[in-house]
Amino acid sequence: MRLLFLLLLLANLTFVAVNEFDLGWGEKAPQGERPLHPELIQLRNTVKVGLGVLSATNRTDTSTKRSSDPSLKMSTSVNPEQNKLFCLEWGDFSGEDLKKVNIELEKLKLGDKLGQREIEQDTGFWVYMPPLKTKAKVRQKVRELKNLGVTEYYVVSGKGKWRNAISLGVFKTKEAAEKLYKKRKAQGVRSAKLGERASKLISTQFILNGVRLEIKDELRGLQKDFKGSVLNDVPCTLTRQP
Repeated sequence: MRLLFLLLLLANLTFVAVNEFDLGWGEKAPQGERPLHPELIQLRNTVKVGLGVLSATNRTDTSTKRSSDPSLKMSTSVNPEQNKLFCLEWGDFSGEDLKKVNIELEKLKLGDKLGQREIEQDTGFWVYMPPLKTKAKVRQKVRELKNLGVTEYYVVSGKGKWRNAISLGVFKTKEAAEKLYKKRKAQGVRSAKLGERASKLISTQFILNGVRLEIKDELRGLQKDFKGSVLNDVPCTLTRQP
C-alpha cells in the first residue's frame, strides 16, 4: 500500500515536471513566462489599425463637413449702406462761409455729382458797422479793417438810412451771424454790430447727386465747421439737374 502511494506520487511529480519545464520535448520555455499566441497579436493589431483608420476617416469627414457647411463659416458684418448711393442737400451759405465751403468741396473731387442753387430770402441777419457821415470816414474805416486782417466787407451805397454803412457779412440764421460777430470783435472791430437785415438775401445751397457713404461721412465731418448749416438726405429726383 505504501509502495502504491509512492508510485502515484512519483507519477504526479513526473507529470508536473513535463508540463512546467517541457522536459525532453522541444526547447525549454523561459521560467515564469507563458508562450505567446501570434494569432491573437495579429487580431489585436488589425483591430487597432482599423480603429485608427476609422478615427482618421471620421476626422476628415467632420472637417470636410465643417468647411462646406455655410452655417459653420465665420460671419462678417457688412454695412447695408456701404454700396448705397445718397442724394443730399447742404446749405445755406453766403459770404465768407461760402468761400470756405467751396474750397472744402473742391478737395472731394465730386465732378458732375455736385451742383448748387441760389435761394433768395426777404430777411436775414447781418454784421455791420453803422453808417458814416462822409466818404472820408468810410475810407478811414476800410483802412482800419485791412490793418486788422479783415478782407470780407462791402460799403452800402445808394440812398436810405444804411448809406455808407459797412457790411461785414449777411446770413440766413442768427446763429451764423453771431459767429462772425464774435470773430470780428475778437479781431478788434469795436464798432461792429449784429442785427436783422430786411432786404433781399441770396444764399447758396449745394446739392449732391448719387454719392457714396464715404462722401456723406466726409460732409458730416465738415458740417461741424459750419454752424447753422443743414445737411439733409433727400430723394434723388430733387437733386437731378435739368
